[in-house]
Parts: sequence; C-alpha cells; structure tokens
Amino acid sequence: MSGVSEMTAGRLAQSEDASDTLTVERVGGSADGESVYFDGDGGEFEPGGSYLLFLNRQDDGSFLYQVNDEGRYHVEGGRLKAVRADGRVAATLHGRPDSEGFAAVEQALSLSRDRE
Repeated sequence: MSGVSEMTAGRLAQSEDASDTLTVERVGGSADGESVYFDGDGGEFEPGGSYLLFLNRQDDGSFLYQVNDEGRYHVEGGRLKAVRADGRVAATLHGRPDSEGFAAVEQALSLSRDRE
C-alpha cells in the first residue's frame, strides 16, 4: 500500500509522497520452503485499493490485522465489503457506504477514548 503518511482517529491519511509505504503482515508462515497464509484473511491486497483496516503495530513497525477476517474491509463501489459478513463487527459494517463505516469507527474510537 502506498501513499500513507499518518494515522489519525483510526484513519490513514493519503500523503502527497507516493513513496510512503504501509506494510501489513498476513497471518502465516512457511512450510517446506513455501509461504503459507491464513485462508480467511481476504488474500492479497489490491494495489491502489482502498481499505478500512483494524491494525496493531508490531515491534518492527509493520502492522498486523487486529481481528483477522473482521479486521479488513475493501472499499468497492463506495461500499465496505467484508471478507466474511457473519461476525459481529462485519455484520455492522459490510455493505455500508464507506463514509458511514469510517464515521461509525471514528465514533466508536472517540467513545472508547472518553472512557479512558
């Protein structure tokens, strides 16, 4: 993913400098010298695609999905598309206009911060 420079209120802001890169790790490993990935994480990212991601920063600076298959939503036609829509979070966000989904997440983050 390129064009990312900052994270604010849970939203990754597009930068002017397309050389910025966000690295997101997929759950997996290697077996017999082959890369193996968790099948339920949505697969490879589409270059230039837009996503709503729930991420956790790792010690090495990369990011890992916070809640696996409910932590990734591809924006398609202005709507959020879940990997699987049967989880609690995914059922709430799947199919919603992306602006509504982003606003709902930002509101939840704000409420969470207010409780701290």
